[in-house]
Amino acid sequence: TKSRMLSLRAAARLSVRQFSTVRTKVSTGLVGVPVEPLGREKLLLRSLRILQAVKELPDCSYRESVEKIYRHRVATILNCKTVGEVETAIGLGQIEELMIHADDELELIDQYKGWKLWEIIDDYNKPPEGA
Repeated sequence: TKSRMLSLRAAARLSVRQFSTVRTKVSTGLVGVPVEPLGREKLLLRSLRILQAVKELPDCSYRESVEKIYRHRVATILNCKTVGEVETAIGLGQIEELMIHADDELELIDQYKGWKLWEIIDDYNKPPEGA
């Protein structure tokens, strides 16, 4: 709902102010992936953007999966105080990698809309005519 989204944005703003002074790591150890000093906050904003973008899709399994994943990530980010805690709780790599995944997800949502893949899946799941 709109009020829930507004409260999540307010929490994100508070979060940025509250944790922006936390020391960051020097290197990700990943070639071409620099350390993002505000990774926690930027991942939160990307996750909120994904939750907003996916609402443009009709009810389908892809939408449900994305909403479930990114609601969990938003809750995790808001409940964890450090980047390390977020990385451990999500368990899918460093915060910078999660940001790359989120950027890819946003692109995929746009492609999914354009391709209308939910129609293909619906057609595939329909029983054949005369059956």
